[in-house]
Amino acid sequence: MLFLSPHPPVLVPRTRALVLGRGTECDVPISTPRASRNHAEVYFVEERVVVHDLGSTNGTFVNDERIEVERILRPGDRIGIGGVEVIFCRVVREGAIAANLNDDATIVCEDPDPVIGRAELLRGDLSQIPLAALLQMLAEERMTGSLAILSGESSARIWLEEGRAVHAQTGTAEGLDAAIEICGIRTGRFLCADAAEPPDRSLNMSATELLLEASRRSDESSLPLEV
Repeated sequence: MLFLSPHPPVLVPRTRALVLGRGTECDVPISTPRASRNHAEVYFVEERVVVHDLGSTNGTFVNDERIEVERILRPGDRIGIGGVEVIFCRVVREGAIAANLNDDATIVCEDPDPVIGRAELLRGDLSQIPLAALLQMLAEERMTGSLAILSGESSARIWLEEGRAVHAQTGTAEGLDAAIEICGIRTGRFLCADAAEPPDRSLNMSATELLLEASRRSDESSLPLEV
């Protein structure tokens, strides 16, 4: 799937190419004058996903390297178009057969834990799927459970109900402040699981609302101080 924050992820179909560009008819519209109307396309070649430049004026980049014609994508690759980055993520959903998983799988599924009686639904690495894309995906699937993040020696958790954030905790905060802190995490491992009732109900926000609030606070913190 392709992710352009703060929009929901777009799945790459096996039957046709996704077009990225400035044109309003594109599957992934890129709102910058530096993008060509039909700038690039992303499609399957057997089991690989490829990005192909469509003769754009300013070129298509993968991880800051300009591609000549096309490039095979790996999870976490950043497609650069006119200064805008679209991230490629690969997801293996619940029910996938373990024998079919390969090195490209960023999220795998496990059987329910026999001790705690909960199913580990998804797990992976934030270097290969951004937290914002993960939250949007869980919201679209109306997940009820918890998302735990392990980054270095610290941990954080956010509880979801029908895809909406209802509570969050970090080592130093709870509620909205914790949720905003979680939105800023860029590295670490994550685990989504069925969960019991959250310890509190401090939130009632969609993924988009949460990400926009985190973006607003980030913009405010970067403003110069008035004197």
